[in-house]
Amino acid sequence: MCIALQVIKAEVMSRGLDSSKGESFGIIPLFRHQAVKVTISGGKELVIHKAPGLGESVGLGAAEGNTVVEEASIINSGMHKWRVDRQIRVTGLHTVQEYIQAGGRKYNIFCDNCQNVVKRVVKMEARTGGWTI
Repeated sequence: MCIALQVIKAEVMSRGLDSSKGESFGIIPLFRHQAVKVTISGGKELVIHKAPGLGESVGLGAAEGNTVVEEASIINSGMHKWRVDRQIRVTGLHTVQEYIQAGGRKYNIFCDNCQNVVKRVVKMEARTGGWTI
């Protein structure tokens, strides 16, 4: 995996919590699973996201606890109905590894979840001159 390469483009992606139908979960329609889709030099696209036990389930060496990086083909796999929520203006100063580290090792549904990964990545880019659209 290309985790040491610079991020040249980033987008906030989301899907419903019921991944097979692309809908939100049960009676909580406002909650969606979020991820950051990044493009690295050469045009390769990756998705960085977090869920309980995800690092173990995907078996990737790039996993930082429950925050993982996967090929962006997962968003077009037919199993998930992802949408682009907004773009993150990137500075080109950060690597995929830094995005994974921003996601953190532990998962907590209330204070350290997939949405917190997105917030941390946006904040990291904002500190160095990036912003969201």
